[in-house]
Amino acid sequence: MSAIVKRILSPAKSALNCDLGGNANNLTEHRRPEEGLDFELSSDPPVLTFDPLMARRSSIRWRGLIAAICLAAILAFRVDPTLLALPFIDRTELHTYFSRVADGVWYPEYPRFLQDVYAHTQRGDSIAIVVPPMQWDKGYSYAYYRASYLLPGRIVLPLVLPND
Repeated sequence: MSAIVKRILSPAKSALNCDLGGNANNLTEHRRPEEGLDFELSSDPPVLTFDPLMARRSSIRWRGLIAAICLAAILAFRVDPTLLALPFIDRTELHTYFSRVADGVWYPEYPRFLQDVYAHTQRGDSIAIVVPPMQWDKGYSYAYYRASYLLPGRIVLPLVLPND
């Protein structure tokens, strides 16, 4: 029920009696000569209503809190402590190790060869890769993709296709 207007004092003066929770008697007007109009609550408690928007906001807050606790638990119990130290240590040894692992039996000749190709070619040049295993699944695919990665700006052309 919306606000109810009652004429209490005189036709020239009116007071607004607001409806709280469906009970029109919750706000009553009292006139005190020295203070003017004064509103006070009656003894009837207002009727509580369910607000779905407030419930949704509360639910979102709880979900956010639960998600933060779960994230903290995952990080605390499942992260290897050595990974947390990686930003603070010298990683040059790791770089050389992973470079060797990536190149396998082709290390150090093939990466050195690709560095020389990069130094002697310009951006936009086309480069064809010829390596001993001229079959895609027996090593040519590795040579082709590694060259594509280590020769940025150059166009690497395959001489062997994946279906060969």
